[in-house]
Amino acid sequence: MTKCEEIRSILRTNPTATNEQIAEVIGCEVKFVRDMIARMVKRGDISIESAESLTGEKTRSIKVLIEPKAQRMDYKKEIMTQMCDVYVEDFFAAELFSERAEIGKLILRILERL
Repeated sequence: MTKCEEIRSILRTNPTATNEQIAEVIGCEVKFVRDMIARMVKRGDISIESAESLTGEKTRSIKVLIEPKAQRMDYKKEIMTQMCDVYVEDFFAAELFSERAEIGKLILRILERL
């Protein structure tokens, strides 16, 4: 998991986390967290809402707008794994060597992408 994904994960569970708290959890400098949050805002991945409490204390709440790409990759990986399973069944069902060779090439291509 990248530092950006770690920050996003923390903000999803604790939208009012301070830069200092986030830096402590992921083990990096506060400046790095501040810069990453600014980049994510600029890209439109997150939005920041500021609020003032009854005591006059300013707080921020960060909303994560874009889900991580990892979920999409997991979905692709699942589909490719299922495809590979089907090809393996076809491989064992094939009677001719040339059929097995072609199916084997397809299986190898899928495995390279996993």
